[in-house]
Amino acid sequence: MPETFGKAIRIIDEDFSRGPDAKQILSIELLPDGFSFAILDVSSFSYQVLLAGESPEGRVGSGGVLRSLLDDPQAGDLLRRPFLKTTVSCFTSQLTLLPNELFIKGDQELLHRFSCRLPEGHTIRIDRMNNLQGFGVYSLPGSLLDTLDDAFPGHRLWNTGSALIESMLANVRMEALKVDLILHVRRGYFDLILLENNRLVFYNAFSYRIFDDLMYFLFYVLEQFEMDPKRLNTLLAGELSMDSEPYGMLSGYLGKVDFIGRNDAYRYSRGFDELPHHAHYNLLNLAFCG
Repeated sequence: MPETFGKAIRIIDEDFSRGPDAKQILSIELLPDGFSFAILDVSSFSYQVLLAGESPEGRVGSGGVLRSLLDDPQAGDLLRRPFLKTTVSCFTSQLTLLPNELFIKGDQELLHRFSCRLPEGHTIRIDRMNNLQGFGVYSLPGSLLDTLDDAFPGHRLWNTGSALIESMLANVRMEALKVDLILHVRRGYFDLILLENNRLVFYNAFSYRIFDDLMYFLFYVLEQFEMDPKRLNTLLAGELSMDSEPYGMLSGYLGKVDFIGRNDAYRYSRGFDELPHHAHYNLLNLAFCG
């Protein structure tokens, strides 16, 4: 991978086929601080490749990270292949969620501008969310969208927040889990989801510098909804470990706290054994979103 990417993760299974006849599905996640992508082998229905790395802040939105990956000999060789399906998720904090009843096709820009600023050079995108029974409206830079169209014709695009909500709702309902709060924590920002009877009550993505910031936003939201932290069933995903100080803080202030497991619909090659099961949750469930 390019030297500009730090803290790289590289998993390529010894059984991974580079042949032109291999049937594979590609999932890509582009974030403010980096990237990740995974390849699912359809014949064995197992994830055989995962590459991830960090990048300088601000490069993702312009498409710079994606172009660097495509130009890199190692990553580009994996990405420039024929895939049965390619799904891409991109982060933007400006996500407007609308139920089916309020969504008016053709008025998506007006609806989005009602709650969010539309930056110059951005294009409105829409995610149809079947599990939510609604739509996610957001914008992305036109330069990034052009790069995606050139590199992956026919790809399916999601906002990372839309994809997280859809996969979490599906997971909670299939497993009949009792969940009130979901925290998906990354370096620099986190997603917060509140559920009531397995239906979405609240979603937002917050940026933070230190973990005290995260705790402030979390308890501010819980206070607005008059929710008792000690009575909540919480699921954690992302970049948290059980032996970390942040986990200790959360488990000390919240009621029942668990890490979400991997999706049992897939298999995972041996290299994935080194990763926590709650890591890269959104990426490894993108193919599940459609």
